[in-house]
Amino acid sequence: MIGTKTLYNYIHAGIFCGINQKHLWQKSKTKKRKYKSVVRVSSKNRLGRSIEDRPKEVDDRSEYGHWEGDSVKGPLGAKVGLLTLTERKTRQEMIIKVEQVTQEAVKAALDGIEKDHGNQFKIKFKSITWDNGSEFLDWESLEASALSR
Repeated sequence: MIGTKTLYNYIHAGIFCGINQKHLWQKSKTKKRKYKSVVRVSSKNRLGRSIEDRPKEVDDRSEYGHWEGDSVKGPLGAKVGLLTLTERKTRQEMIIKVEQVTQEAVKAALDGIEKDHGNQFKIKFKSITWDNGSEFLDWESLEASALSR
């Protein structure tokens, strides 16, 4: 007794003369899914800092004040998104809604957080490690203090 999978493997390998996959009723009806090409942002972020450059206390979670930043984009076609900041030691979360997930919107949201915290900002936020998303490519301007301007 030959199983269905074995039979399909034989047809695919060309063992049966004159029969190929287009002759099979089920195989001829299915259409192959088309995939979109993915743009890798990390290849554009060559001037960005590596995660290995972080201080040791950030990796072992021994000190409060080291945060990780990321963004969450809305559904396809929507511009609105979220900026998330997670403190590494306590797992404290800050989630800020942004109207667009762009470099300017992320910078404005971070400036707003800095203005809200005032002088306590430098104590609470010792470092922020961003991912390699396109909204974080201008990391130099994100590090510039909004209070010093």
